Amino acid sequence: MPRLTKYYIGGFEGNKLVGVFTLGWGTRPHHTIAKLFPSLSTPDYFELGKLCVADEMPKNSESQFIAKVVSLIKRDMPKIKVLFSWADGIMGKAGYVYQASNFFYGGYIWTNAFLDKNNVRIHRRTLQGILSTEKNTKGSIAFDVITQKGYKMLFGKQFRYIYPTCNRREWKKLLNET
Repeated sequence: MPRLTKYYIGGFEGNKLVGVFTLGWGTRPHHTIAKLFPSLSTPDYFELGKLCVADEMPKNSESQFIAKVVSLIKRDMPKIKVLFSWADGIMGKAGYVYQASNFFYGGYIWTNAFLDKNNVRIHRRTLQGILSTEKNTKGSIAFDVITQKGYKMLFGKQFRYIYPTCNRREWKKLLNET
């Protein structure tokens, strides 16, 4: 897991692990939150890194898991004011779980993603490292270099979702910043 992941939360049914939830920050934590709420900084929020629930679990298990994590954060981490997450529109994920969990839509960004020959997603920095071993590419991710090496580049949207864990008055104050 990335070093900016700070908490790993397991969801259990009896003794069986059926879900995992990670909290931390992305690659530019201060920039991410300050773009939406200029008065907030890294200690004021968590980014949902991974949310995975076993396929055999009933419908709505993800939103129930999110609700339990939100309760845990409100109880044990009162300084956290918002939860933030991305939904990966490029990969066909519009954020339905976040919508069902009453997250607020925070707009979108245009971005790109990279796939290898087996259609497995490769992180931009991983691809830069792979390509930097090739003569004269110096970490380039130019489209022609990518396609020559058999990678695909996709272009699309990532959607922001925000869940307030602060009180209503503070949330209204934050909304006035946007």
